[in-house]
Amino acid sequence: MSYLSRSCFLLQQGQFVADILYYFGEDNNVTFLYRDSLPQIPEGYNFDFVNADAIINDLKVRGGRIVAPSGASYRIVALGENARMMSLPVAEALLELVGDGA
Repeated sequence: MSYLSRSCFLLQQGQFVADILYYFGEDNNVTFLYRDSLPQIPEGYNFDFVNADAIINDLKVRGGRIVAPSGASYRIVALGENARMMSLPVAEALLELVGDGA
């Protein structure tokens, strides 16, 4: 138990860093969309899902990376197949991220 406790403690000390922030759209639930398989991300790359609310309110660009309030950072935002149609606020927020250097 001491070993597990120490391992958990050490894992909580770092900041999550991934390559891709995957936007799955606004009209579906992520657990429904990917209930059978995850999106096709190239092997060797790590990713997180992101929703419209986080894109609009939470994401910033620092040092060319997209950063969440938790400190997690990403290189790109990938738009999933279901993100072909998006609301104007999401499109504007993505454009702002690009303008800020993402």
